[in-house]
Amino acid sequence: MPYEELSHTADLRIKVYGNTIESLFKEGVYALYNIVFLEKPICQSSEYDDFLLESLDLDMLFHDFLDEILYITFVKKRKICQINLHISANSLHCHYSYEPFDPTKEVKKEVKAITYHNLHIQKNKNFYETEVVMDV
Repeated sequence: MPYEELSHTADLRIKVYGNTIESLFKEGVYALYNIVFLEKPICQSSEYDDFLLESLDLDMLFHDFLDEILYITFVKKRKICQINLHISANSLHCHYSYEPFDPTKEVKKEVKAITYHNLHIQKNKNFYETEVVMDV
């Protein structure tokens, strides 16, 4: 199970799982998109872009990564289709494919922000996990 919804009084709280750090970050995007679009986007696009991030630690990097995905989605109006990540220490390089979309027609639930509340990546025996609270 890549993610699960947890109860929260006002916002949306999820727990995300991944076998590697890269898969944890990708599953965070897929969980976010399942909330926003009610599905993982499937695109026929050949448009590509990339970005680099550096943060103080891995927890902040996860937050900043999802925050950048929100920016790309709602400000640039790009629906991300495929993601290739390279994470090293506290830096990340993301190469992604996308297609333009109309938020007024395709967005089912708007996520306004990713919060820092209880955000901490843990490594268990065979997987990584973290909780994310989203302001909706």
